[in-house]
Amino acid sequence: MSENEFLYRQARRLVDEEIKRHSSLSTHDLFRKCWAVVENNAENFKGRAALSEINDKAWRVLVYHDLSKYFLRIRPDFKPQVRSLDLSFKTAIIASIHTGLELGIAKAVLERNKKLSIIHLPNPQNRERGALFKLPSQVHYIRADANCLLNARRSLAEGRSILADCDHPLPENPRANTVRAISASIFNLAKRTGADLCFVLPYVDKNGVIAFRAEMAASPPLTQVDYREAFVDFLNRSGLDWMQWKKSDR
Repeated sequence: MSENEFLYRQARRLVDEEIKRHSSLSTHDLFRKCWAVVENNAENFKGRAALSEINDKAWRVLVYHDLSKYFLRIRPDFKPQVRSLDLSFKTAIIASIHTGLELGIAKAVLERNKKLSIIHLPNPQNRERGALFKLPSQVHYIRADANCLLNARRSLAEGRSILADCDHPLPENPRANTVRAISASIFNLAKRTGADLCFVLPYVDKNGVIAFRAEMAASPPLTQVDYREAFVDFLNRSGLDWMQWKKSDR
């Protein structure tokens, strides 16, 4: 067992003890108690990032995934807390990346009474996240296939915003956690439709709440290449400058 794994297991035991100590609390209050343990033992919990061979700046997101899945098992009524999304738009394309927290963006958009379509793959991992965030049935899903951009254009015409992840693994190194390719496809859709384009990156704050770094892309529409470069600049300014971003024609 590595030192990082040992420290992380020791830290997780502190959470288990907190759950036993405060089992009478509501699910919301109990999660906040547990997250306070996480923050107070941050140096040990940071080992979780090393276990995934990723920069330790990503530790909160990884620990949040572990703890929220655990809470969903022991407290089925658990719901992630999400801060409001401070952007003004009627209908827009919302560009993000795979963090496992993207459905938090969806929840924030829906809480503003916006209609939404999500481009996704119906795999077990996404179904698990759907169970965690408990999105309402009126969410419209677009399968990420050869027809997804056509279907996304139809959704925009019907007054729905579009949420899409723009990153994907490199074909030659699909397991790399610090290198991702950024596709131009969703930016091309923004250019062709003239739709508002938002850049949104979810993160976990020190209270264990999903929050957002967000901004509107420049208007009038840029080229898809300019949009992609602006998106990468946004990601780097949002704390992901330790990642390597490659261009993709997908």
